[in-house]
Amino acid sequence: MTSPEIQAHCPDEVKYTVVENLVDEFKRDFGDRVIDINGARVVFDDGWGLVRASSNLPELVIIFEAK
Repeated sequence: MTSPEIQAHCPDEVKYTVVENLVDEFKRDFGDRVIDINGARVVFDDGWGLVRASSNLPELVIIFEAK
């Protein structure tokens, strides 16, 4: 099951910094379960969650998938 894309407003000038900070925080909390290619993805045994910066809008895109 995949969630719909969630778009959260985030100004262009900070959206990439927000994602970098999330990557750092997720790595502290989840260690090697974090993939930092194209955002901050945390992989679990039965799914994953991703937060990434939109390339053309002032927003973060958030999506989840689970079995």
